[in-house]
Amino acid sequence: MCEVFDQAELKYSLDGETGVIRLPLRLKNVEINLACWADSDGLATLTIRLPVMAPAESRAGVGEFLHRLNYVGRRKFWEMDYDDGEVRMVANIDTFGSPLQREVFSAVAHALVEIADQSFPYLNAVITRCMKPDFAADQAIAALRTPDSDEPETGDPEAEEDP
Repeated sequence: MCEVFDQAELKYSLDGETGVIRLPLRLKNVEINLACWADSDGLATLTIRLPVMAPAESRAGVGEFLHRLNYVGRRKFWEMDYDDGEVRMVANIDTFGSPLQREVFSAVAHALVEIADQSFPYLNAVITRCMKPDFAADQAIAALRTPDSDEPETGDPEAEEDP
């Protein structure tokens, strides 16, 4: 995990006692805190804490929004603590049988960060009750499926040109 962050020249902290790596990130739409660790049971865990807490009156809507995102997602990352309104993303990678591969860790971390950044404005709209959960989820899903204009296009550009 540290090697991936070192290679990307990201500044992180490593708690020597717990083995938890913490990485604050300022993204386009939100500032997040990524934490990751591995345990002796063959599980690597990544969590993203978002800088919001859903107030009691918004938790049902936020829960619906997160459920809708999880339902259509290939992986289920979103969760909320109904007691205090904390919203976070969690991904687990099984590592029993082989060590954690850099490429796998990097891909999962990148996916979490991208989904958090693209979804946050819609999550915030549900928290503040400016959008209904179903509409916000539809908008978030559309944003996730639309390539970011700041990112380079993938694929072979010559294949898209007319002969």
